[in-house]
Amino acid sequence: MPISKATPNAMPRNAAAMEDGEMSAARIGLFLAIGAVFWFLAALMVRFAGPMAFDVGLRHLFLYAACAPLGFVSTWAIARITATPLNAMVGPMVIMITIATFLDGAALVWAPALYGGAAIAAHGGAAILWGVGCFFVAALVFAGGRVRA
Repeated sequence: MPISKATPNAMPRNAAAMEDGEMSAARIGLFLAIGAVFWFLAALMVRFAGPMAFDVGLRHLFLYAACAPLGFVSTWAIARITATPLNAMVGPMVIMITIATFLDGAALVWAPALYGGAAIAAHGGAAILWGVGCFFVAALVFAGGRVRA
């Protein structure tokens, strides 16, 4: 009779990995790709809507205010699409925000034309950083105050 190393009440391998906060390389790659895609879509939004939105007036304020509910809806949708428990989205969100912030910084320095020019790039880059902050706050709220470091 083979001897098993698992205890009778052990959690399944995937559940244990989620409990320990471990992620496979494939899952990390998935969240990196999602973060890059979200950043690129935001950069395109800045390019095409930026000249209208960044008037440092009411439209500018509306854009920033719209980021908060968008962060919650997007975090929920990403959790559903990736089959990640909503209260476990802090780690994946850190991965997505890291790549988005890296790409945003690199584009601001080396490719401001992506945002529609230098005048729009400063406001657009700041708006994207504000947006990723809203995404992170949403992940923290969904975690319900139970985040392990």
